[in-house]
Amino acid sequence: MRSVTEYGASGDGTDDDRDAIQAAVDDAHEAGGDRVYLPAGEYRIGGPITHRSRVHLVGDGTGATRIRAEGEGFAALEGSGEPSEPVTDLAVEHLTVDASGVPGDESYDPGEKCIYYQHVRRCRIVGVHAYGSAATGIGTDMMVDSLVQGCVAEDCGRNFDAARDGLNIGSNGIGIGTGLAADAEPVVVADCHARDNGNNGIMFENQATGEQENERHAGHFFVHGCTAIGNRVGLRTSADRRTRFSNCSAHANEEDGIVIDGKGEMGLDINPPPFSAREHRIDGCHVTENGGHGVHVTEADENAAIDVSTSQISANDGAGVRIATDERTADVAVTDCRVFDNGGPGVAFADGGSDLRLADCDVYDNGRDGGAPGIRFGDGAARVTVSGCHISGAAGSQDTGIAFAADHDSVAITENQFHECTPLEADAFPAVVRDNAGLKTESVGTAEAVGDGETTEFVLPHGLDVTPTVRNVWAESDAATGFHVAQADSEAVVVAFADPPTNDARLRWGFEVRR
Repeated sequence: MRSVTEYGASGDGTDDDRDAIQAAVDDAHEAGGDRVYLPAGEYRIGGPITHRSRVHLVGDGTGATRIRAEGEGFAALEGSGEPSEPVTDLAVEHLTVDASGVPGDESYDPGEKCIYYQHVRRCRIVGVHAYGSAATGIGTDMMVDSLVQGCVAEDCGRNFDAARDGLNIGSNGIGIGTGLAADAEPVVVADCHARDNGNNGIMFENQATGEQENERHAGHFFVHGCTAIGNRVGLRTSADRRTRFSNCSAHANEEDGIVIDGKGEMGLDINPPPFSAREHRIDGCHVTENGGHGVHVTEADENAAIDVSTSQISANDGAGVRIATDERTADVAVTDCRVFDNGGPGVAFADGGSDLRLADCDVYDNGRDGGAPGIRFGDGAARVTVSGCHISGAAGSQDTGIAFAADHDSVAITENQFHECTPLEADAFPAVVRDNAGLKTESVGTAEAVGDGETTEFVLPHGLDVTPTVRNVWAESDAATGFHVAQADSEAVVVAFADPPTNDARLRWGFEVRR
């Protein structure tokens, strides 16, 4: 280990220590790798420190060791390799990087970061407080086999203006570019906190444009135990695949809490990537009190394979979960979630889609800003299952539990419980509706009878509040053959046999009904 004080750095906050720190980094690199130690103090730098392979920059802790950048148009720590020759085995640990002295200007400069690395492999950024940058705080592109852990990105992206440049990507707390290194660019972001940043708190973004070499639909990103509070958007992945947000919190962000998209809605003045969002998972998260939607999925792949599970999604101004992908989404599941007190629907498949599953969720007290349904499916929803859910409106409201637009197909609504709501609104009745509590007029009834060899008609009481139109009747017995519905009234369904069942033939009947 070598200390920057050995190279003349004072750490007094007055002298420009940039050259001394750079000399220590260069020597460590030329020696084959070493730790460069920055003892407690404030290290003012008037230009960038270029990080190099096999060099670990280590301080005495955030607040104790501070690198303070002052000047124009640079990142405090930078390091740039090539796809074929990345910067490798580098680390920065246990210090604060303050870039508030790099003022930025009216145009977006991606280089005005606290940390700016490109094409790096086996990189560790641990215990770093990134503060006050004009652009992204910790901004790394094409990281492979790398870790960002225990970091805080605060008040970064302070010059962000979505309307100014039409470029709504940069100015994040932690922003990781992808797609120009490998199919798998494994990165873990763990136990980090992004607060009050201009744009996204934590973001992965595919940088392919369809016009560059080596473009990949990169994936394998894991965000665990992180919080995003007070940003424009909390957590985001754009045009990537295989991103997982686990045990995270997105709270009180100006717009959406967690976004999965394809960059097409970002107002880019460059070509969007030739990829869409695919194979993402959100689990164990709290997504609360955001100014837009809680979880918002847009521009997903035709085979999206997106799961939202075991999460609490509440008190957002928009929908709790909104899936909006121009009718092409396939394979989306929302399971075992609590979704409540959102301004819009609890769960909205806004543009329909296929292979949609909502299971074992509590969806209640949503639509507080205008009576939106608890669950809504747009036009063309197909192969849909809603099962095992508790669905209710506000007390006494009788808001809609589940609403379907026209042209749905192969829909099953089974084994749910409805309370304080009008259970179902649909122009055409779903294909299967059965075993739902609180949905009496569209349910399954059962009855048991014993054949005596003489009776040709069996009366099956249904207990419904209207005379049903019977859609189907079945019997769980080989003895039950040659039967049909003879009559249905306000009390029972009468099933008639061509030939009476034999003596002691026990028959268990079920019937599916609709109004």
